[in-house]
Amino acid sequence: MTEFKKNKKMMLGVDSFMLSVEIFSHSGAVYSGEADSVKIPGSEGEMGILPGHAAIIAALKPGLCEVKRGSEVFKWDVSEGFAEVEKNVVKIAVKSANKR
Repeated sequence: MTEFKKNKKMMLGVDSFMLSVEIFSHSGAVYSGEADSVKIPGSEGEMGILPGHAAIIAALKPGLCEVKRGSEVFKWDVSEGFAEVEKNVVKIAVKSANKR
């Protein structure tokens, strides 16, 4: 690991540069795994989440949810719901999620 990454981890207080992401709908688990970043349709506008993000709970409006892992991007059209971010763990609960 480079000195820059070590210093950045210390400054952010994170153990990893990956997010643990769980997306659930009424029909069950939609996605569970690691990710580099997540975009969600917050009720006040689109939100981007990266490792080290501040803890939040946000209401979601219908829109596009994206999970990026390496060169892969997973996309779903989601209904309203909620998202929680804490210590590099992102939990998203929506009524429905349809893969694009």
